[in-house]
Amino acid sequence: MDIALQHHFTPKQLVHINLCRLYLHVITLADVTNAKGDRLLPEVDCGQSIIQRTSSLLWPNIPRPPNSFWVTWQAFLRCLAHGSGLLQPLGKWTSKPNQERLWYQDTADVLYEQKEEVSWATYYPEPGQRMTRQFAFTYRTALPSPYPPDMSRSFPTTVK
Repeated sequence: MDIALQHHFTPKQLVHINLCRLYLHVITLADVTNAKGDRLLPEVDCGQSIIQRTSSLLWPNIPRPPNSFWVTWQAFLRCLAHGSGLLQPLGKWTSKPNQERLWYQDTADVLYEQKEEVSWATYYPEPGQRMTRQFAFTYRTALPSPYPPDMSRSFPTTVK
């Protein structure tokens, strides 16, 4: 909310922003960005819940704010980003986030999806693919596993 105050949003607009934030279960900027911390998530701009994450906090159950509130929310997001790219990308994590990420990627580009607390799915990239700026890996069907990824070699990721 400090950023909203710096950009001189009115008290009424601050209420709109705060209700949208509460509806989305957002506390920090990291809560609305991809795992790399350099882009806003598209669903946040549209006011949709982030289905790839779960929060460890108990949030109030509020109805979806009206469309006019989301116009103010989008104006607030434009203070943080140009398009979907953050004006100032986030740095390294300084504390454990309140949102648990459901997707992880290891250094070999293998994806891991947490299905339940003790159940994981593993996705392997199709062989023979080269990474370019416009390229996204294609992955084979998931293999169930009770074992989580090696967190010393994995990092949270955002999957489209």
